Amino acid sequence: MLRIAALVLGFALAIGLAPGTARADSLDDQRKKVRGQISQTQQKVSSATQSVSSASAALETSRKQLAEAQAQLTYVQQQLAEARTKEAEAKAQLEKAESELAAATAEVEKGQKEVAAQEGVIGQAVRSAYQQQTDLASLSIVVSGQDSSEIANRIQWNTTIFDTTAAELDRLQRLQLQLEAAEARKAEAEKQATADKEAATQQVTATEALEAEAEKTQANVNSLVATNAANEAAAKSELASYQEQLAAFQAEDTRVSKLITARINAAKLAAAKKAAAAQAAKAAAAARAASKSSSSSGSSSSSGSSSSSSSGSSSVSSWGLAYPTNVTYISSPYGTRIDPISGAVSFHSGTDFPASCGSPIKAARSGRVTDRYYQSSYGNRLIIDHGSVNGVYLSTAYNHATRYIVSVGQYVQRGQTIGYIGTTGRSTGCHLHFQVYENGSLANPMRFL
Repeated sequence: MLRIAALVLGFALAIGLAPGTARADSLDDQRKKVRGQISQTQQKVSSATQSVSSASAALETSRKQLAEAQAQLTYVQQQLAEARTKEAEAKAQLEKAESELAAATAEVEKGQKEVAAQEGVIGQAVRSAYQQQTDLASLSIVVSGQDSSEIANRIQWNTTIFDTTAAELDRLQRLQLQLEAAEARKAEAEKQATADKEAATQQVTATEALEAEAEKTQANVNSLVATNAANEAAAKSELASYQEQLAAFQAEDTRVSKLITARINAAKLAAAKKAAAAQAAKAAAAARAASKSSSSSGSSSSSGSSSSSSSGSSSVSSWGLAYPTNVTYISSPYGTRIDPISGAVSFHSGTDFPASCGSPIKAARSGRVTDRYYQSSYGNRLIIDHGSVNGVYLSTAYNHATRYIVSVGQYVQRGQTIGYIGTTGRSTGCHLHFQVYENGSLANPMRFL
């Protein structure tokens, strides 16, 4: 658009500066055009500023989300640290339980051996006592020829044997009770070891889950911040670009204003000189007439009035533009809107007519094709110059086409197929983005249809 505007402006200025054809009103038109471009660019600047504001707001939101996520991450990390501590404690508890189980098992085995040994001792004692406590043995003590001291010794020996046997039985009973207690401790140790092992396994699983959650949270936060920072940078870059364009337009407006002032002053000077020359000629003619009148006694003259008629065409009430597609439904009008791609408030420079790809695009009015090219945003683009219509200079532009079938310099008729609907460039679907330039400035197309 800037390239076309520059060409039109240059052409108009060339006409304005050509000898004999300079007209202040043409420069006025150019000033209006440039001011219209400034107005459009100001809208873009406003839109870009809003984009920056939206990006900044999004970034601020992401920062809040980051703070919340970091708090959550700290909480998760604390849980993770606690989980790792618990995991270590569970591991130590398991090792202790396994150690206690091993000790209890050894104690049971020792007790079993002691009980078995004690049972052997008692069995031997019982057998010996039995052999020496028969009725014949008792009688032999009494009737034997041994003296009383020997008999007392034997009686004491038998008593000792029985006392020892009773003591061994008591010890056996104690060993058996100790064995039962050791077996109970072993069973409890086995149970505790199994529980501790399961708890340790669960704690390891929980720890791994918390580690994964912490990594995911950090990755999401990093991605969010990076995306919003990139969006903010892009919006600021776009704003800077629009501001540069605005500065250029304002400089051009100043330059054109100076040219207009110079042309007006030149026109006033030329008009003053022309008026002075006419006054001088009129005075000279009056002098000649007076001299001629004095040399002639009389003269008669007749004069007639002549009338001239001029014919002109009356003002056309319609601009003579037809719809450029078979579809008259509008999917997106001219003016401020929410951009369907960026989601930001933006200025929509034309009217969108949705139609299926391959549908014909028609010339809105007869005129000459001045431009046909590809542009990153508009895609395949074509511009037709319609000349002066109702006192203003009109051009129409057709965008996003899949292809065009007319060439630059070709004269086309209103309603003639010039190309086919597409979705090239910055587009979300098949449609025609139709634009009207009034005196070089974008205008609402629906004013002319």
